[in-house]
Amino acid sequence: MKTYTKSIIQKAFWVVLIFSLGLSAQRRGDNLSFQGLSTPDDAGVKLLAMGNAATAISGDINALFHNPAGLVGVSEIQFSFSGVSYNRSWQENQRYRPNRIYVTLPFYLEGLYTPNPAYNGIWDYELAGTPGLDSIDYEVRAPETGLDPYSDEAADWQRDLSGSAFTNFTAAIPFTFMKRPVVVAAAYSRNVLTADFDRNDTFLDPHIGYNLYGNPSRATTVDTVTVNWSRYLRQRDGDVTNLNGAVAFQLNDNLMLGAGVKIRSADTDDLQTLDRVGYFDLVGNNKFRFSYDTLSTSTVGASEFSSSAFDIGAVLKLERLNIGVKLALPHTLSRDWNTTTTVTAIDSGITSSSSESASGTDEIELPATYQFGISVTPMDKFTFSLALDYAQYSKADYNLTSQPLDSLFQGWADYQAMRFGIEYRATNYLSLLAGYRNLPATFVPDGAAFKDRGPAANSYTFGATLAVGKLGRIDAAYEIRNLEYYDSYYSNTNYARESLNNFYLGYLYSF
Repeated sequence: MKTYTKSIIQKAFWVVLIFSLGLSAQRRGDNLSFQGLSTPDDAGVKLLAMGNAATAISGDINALFHNPAGLVGVSEIQFSFSGVSYNRSWQENQRYRPNRIYVTLPFYLEGLYTPNPAYNGIWDYELAGTPGLDSIDYEVRAPETGLDPYSDEAADWQRDLSGSAFTNFTAAIPFTFMKRPVVVAAAYSRNVLTADFDRNDTFLDPHIGYNLYGNPSRATTVDTVTVNWSRYLRQRDGDVTNLNGAVAFQLNDNLMLGAGVKIRSADTDDLQTLDRVGYFDLVGNNKFRFSYDTLSTSTVGASEFSSSAFDIGAVLKLERLNIGVKLALPHTLSRDWNTTTTVTAIDSGITSSSSESASGTDEIELPATYQFGISVTPMDKFTFSLALDYAQYSKADYNLTSQPLDSLFQGWADYQAMRFGIEYRATNYLSLLAGYRNLPATFVPDGAAFKDRGPAANSYTFGATLAVGKLGRIDAAYEIRNLEYYDSYYSNTNYARESLNNFYLGYLYSF
């Protein structure tokens, strides 16, 4: 076991702090930044049940969240509110691959072999061949085969989160101006699905299988290369509050225009840890030894996010076809942050630590977002809708105080989403709804073939609306969302999955 003095702890603090600030991607573990803020705001139960394919849908109060021009057609004063019950989980399955170099090292990282602390610093090949060592400790269990790498059975760990919350309150008022229909609407909404979690139980410094993270040069038969093995965790808890407002008017019999604003704010509690398991000493092509070690880095803090965004939209309404477009104008997303980072080591039962506080402001200048949609009603009972989103987030500008904009930094990837929806009006009182959407992530996994876009979650929704006469309308929607992706390295592949099951319930009243 390594020993530490106070001066070494202080030096270690600055080394670990500087290193942690360089982590800037969601791949093997990124530094606290804007995680969770790209999660879509799902407000409006009926349209969510249709996959939020609502860019060209008109006459619905919740068009406020998708295309303000679609508010035209609301002919009575309306208000609606909704809530959600959610179940969310994160998991990862790390698979290390033996190869001709350091053949047995993956057994350690895969968890197939647990070293005995009494053998710290003993060369790996000696554990299996030196008399006097209890070589039974080096027995390696066989890996479980035949499992889906994204399945619960294959996961190395899983974190679950569940709860229920109020999501939005919306009101709309129609009137006429210069003999033209006008609708104004406003809403208060909360996005409770912004919670973020990331974990990596084999955080390697330098990484033995990826050049981006300092893949070590091949060790000679004399020199030793040290690779630190740590457990990484990042967690963010909180939700986003949105204030929406919009005005829409009917320009002529076919064309509707609208403009809206969304003021966003959020307060989150942030945590990031890096706990040393031990270190490997590598020599030559196939000689290494492992030693347990103790060095813990913990960053605790809070973030306050804010932004103001404006959008304009239009809906062209034909006999059985609507065409909709929306432009969300460029805006700045800000993060005011404060953290306290503590580095702790244990030597012979004595704990030594050093702490440092920091604060600052991060900003992303986001480019415009474009949406296009169509809505078709081929017969009175059916409506089909399609919407496409595009944002060139790779063109965003960053002004960061929390981390350097160096070669390790990775900004948001471009966003291209597609959404489908269908409504079947079974009776005058009951409509059945279904939808699909793909929701691209704004990060690019390590080793991905395409560097300009992230993996996409598949979201399947279905629901119903029930009119209850003068008492209003009840909306219900159920969503199944699943994101699967992998980080690919020369040494291993990490299979990650994030899944959600959400039930939404809403109420609409008109008078």
